[in-house]
Amino acid sequence: MKSLHSVNLLSSKLFILVGLISLFISACGSDIDLPNFNEETWINDIKGCSGERLEMIDELELNKGMLIGLTTHELKKALGSPDNIVLYTRNQKYYHYYLNAGSQCPDVSEDAEEGQKLIIKMSALDKVSNIEFPVN
Repeated sequence: MKSLHSVNLLSSKLFILVGLISLFISACGSDIDLPNFNEETWINDIKGCSGERLEMIDELELNKGMLIGLTTHELKKALGSPDNIVLYTRNQKYYHYYLNAGSQCPDVSEDAEEGQKLIIKMSALDKVSNIEFPVN
């Protein structure tokens, strides 16, 4: 018959193993797959200077519901790093993704207007809480 000490030790090891497995599974979470949206094209259009992002904005807007609640890490996997980050109160952030050429592009005059942008609000918990699409 097993002693109480060995049963407690076994329970502790099992608890740790289950915790580690859960952590591993959550860290390897599945990639977000937005229908009819080419993440690579979006990411490669740096600061929207080639205008490809603007052509993709309708597909992104159709999939808005899939973006709400994503973590910072998940969002960056789907859309790449933001072109600009604006810090706001209470640890909130606004991620800006430029959609078309403007003053943010190296080949455009500094006197030009800034390009249109997609603005994604990140909560203090680093999750997407709101998305502002440009008005057409």
